[in-house]
Amino acid sequence: MAATRRMMKGINSIDGLYVLGQPEMSIFSFASRNINVFSWPILWLKGGLVPAAAVSNETPHNLHITLMNYNVPRVDEFLQDLAECVEEVKASENQIDIRAVREQVENMLTAFGDNAVEQFLALAGGIDGGDSNVDDLGLVSCILDAMPADISKALLIEFVITFC
Repeated sequence: MAATRRMMKGINSIDGLYVLGQPEMSIFSFASRNINVFSWPILWLKGGLVPAAAVSNETPHNLHITLMNYNVPRVDEFLQDLAECVEEVKASENQIDIRAVREQVENMLTAFGDNAVEQFLALAGGIDGGDSNVDDLGLVSCILDAMPADISKALLIEFVITFC
């Protein structure tokens, strides 16, 4: 738990980031007040700690981390990478426009009707064995977040069954 507390303290010290709640386990989530955490480059995860996007209409966009014995030695490296990533995203002109994503998802849901899950899977590529068209996991997380919870859940389940 010492490493988890050190990690949470380090995240809270990075401008704009904060840990959600007061976790007492080695898994926790963090979010940002001023940047979209889903727009962070996936490549900053070189420290062996792989935060996963937590998509929910009931919480702020957030990432969660699980600390385990194999990644505890990398906490300081991760925090340094995270701070650098935050600065990179703040300086970037290529932020994901969440409002535009929500608007497009609403339009697509209307157009797809009852076949929304199948249509979104086909757009992601591979439902018919083709190559994936998705190369931006941040955008995928924003799209899932913009969907109604039941469709997002069904899409994730179908994706795992189909592609994993």
